[in-house]
Amino acid sequence: MTVIKKAEHTDVDKPRIFEMDDILYSENGDIYEGFKDAPGYSHYCSKFDGTGMAVTADNKVYYVDGKLEPRYLSESSTSAVISKKADFVLYNDEVHEGCVYDAANDQKITICEDYFTVYDSAISSNGRYVAFYERESGTIIRDVQNPESFTTVSKKNLDAIAVSPDGKRAFFKNYDDETYFAYSYHDGELFEIARGNHFDFFVNDECTEAFVSDIYSTYFYSTDMETGVKILDDDLFEVSCQKGPYGIVGKHSSNMIADVESFKGCILETISKDYYFDSPNKSLILLEQYSSNELLGFDNGTVYRLYRDSDSDLCIETMENGHLNSNKIEGIDPFVRSYTACDDLSKIYYVDRDGNLWLYENGEHKLLHSSPDLHSNIQYDSFSQRLFFIEKESLYSIGDDPEDCRLEFENADYISHNYYNYEDFVVFSYKMEKRYVRVFGNYMLFDS
Repeated sequence: MTVIKKAEHTDVDKPRIFEMDDILYSENGDIYEGFKDAPGYSHYCSKFDGTGMAVTADNKVYYVDGKLEPRYLSESSTSAVISKKADFVLYNDEVHEGCVYDAANDQKITICEDYFTVYDSAISSNGRYVAFYERESGTIIRDVQNPESFTTVSKKNLDAIAVSPDGKRAFFKNYDDETYFAYSYHDGELFEIARGNHFDFFVNDECTEAFVSDIYSTYFYSTDMETGVKILDDDLFEVSCQKGPYGIVGKHSSNMIADVESFKGCILETISKDYYFDSPNKSLILLEQYSSNELLGFDNGTVYRLYRDSDSDLCIETMENGHLNSNKIEGIDPFVRSYTACDDLSKIYYVDRDGNLWLYENGEHKLLHSSPDLHSNIQYDSFSQRLFFIEKESLYSIGDDPEDCRLEFENADYISHNYYNYEDFVVFSYKMEKRYVRVFGNYMLFDS
C-alpha cells in the first residue's frame, strides 16, 4: 500500500482503528506504518468498537489505541488478545507467565506463574476474568482484579473458548480418545454439550448461547438446555447477526464471539446453503437466492434483507419469529441500475435508468443527484456515513442533503465491490490500471 492522499488530522473522541496490510489507520485521519516491515508473523486483535487493539509483531506485543502510539508490553510472545469491551490485553511475557495489561492504569497484572499460552485461554469482554489451565489447579477462571481468587472448572486440561463478564459462565473443548468434546460451564457445573470430530464455536458475549460446529454437523446450545440440539447436518461457515462475530487468536482463530444478547434472528451460512435461524425448536428457513454479499439489517431478533425479486423489483424481506414476509418497495421502477443501503437498511440509495441518484427513507423518495455521466456503481461508507459514486472519472461523496456533495478524488472510473473486502471502506479503480482504497479519508494505492 502506498499513501496517495493523506487525510487531515481531525480531533475525534476515542477514535477507532483499522488495520490493513500491516498499516494502522485512525479515525482521526492519522496513519502508523511501524509494523509494515516487521519480520515474520503479525497479528491484530481489536475490541468490538475498534477503539483499542492488541498487536503481535516480530514476537513482540503492543497495545495501541486511536492515538497510534504503540505501548510495548513484552517480547518473545507468540500472540495476544484484547478484551472486547475494555482495554485489557491478555498475553504471555518473556518467561511465559500469563499476564493482563490494564491500559487505563498502565499496569501489568500477573495471573499465572506457570507456563502460559494465549492459544488455550480466554478473557472476558470486560477484562475481569480469564479462563485457562495451570498444572497446579487445573482448568480455572481467575479474577484479574484479585488474582488470588479463582474458580476451579475441572482438573482436566480444557481449552478455553470464551468466559462471561461475570466469570460465572464459559465454554471449553478438549480432545480425548480420538473424540472432541464441547463443554459449557454454568451454575457451578461443567456440562458436556456435544461431541464430534472437530469443533468451532460461535458464542454470544454473556456465554449463554453457542453454535458448535464440526465438519459433519452443527449444534445449538443455551444454558437452559441439558445438551446441544443438532440443527444442521453441515459445517457452519459463518453467522451473521447484529454486530457480527469477531475472531480470537491462535489455535481458536475460527471461534467467534458476537456482541449480541441472543442469536435469535440470525443468518447461518454453510458451504452449500444458507438459513434463517429463530429457535432450536423451529425448523430452519432456507434462504432462496441468498448470497453473503446481500444487504442485511438486524433489530432485536428481526432480520431485514434488501434484494431484487424474480421480476427485478427491489424488495424488503422481513424474517421474524420463524416467518418470512416480503414487500416490494413502492415508487421504485424495476431494473434500477444499482442500489445500496446504510447498516440498518433505514436509508436505501439507488440509481435509476435515467442516471438519477435517489434516497428512500421513511416511505419517501428524495432526489440527491442527477447527471448523464453518473456511474451506476455506488457504495455507502458507514464510517463517514456518506454515499460514494463516480461521475466524469472522479469520485464524489454526498450526504442526505443534495447540497452536501463534494469531489473526493480525481481519476476514478469504477467502484470495485468484489476485488477486496475492506469493511465498508470504498475501493475504486482507474482504467483498471490502478486501484485505490479510501480509509478514514486517506487514499491508498494498491501495489500492482
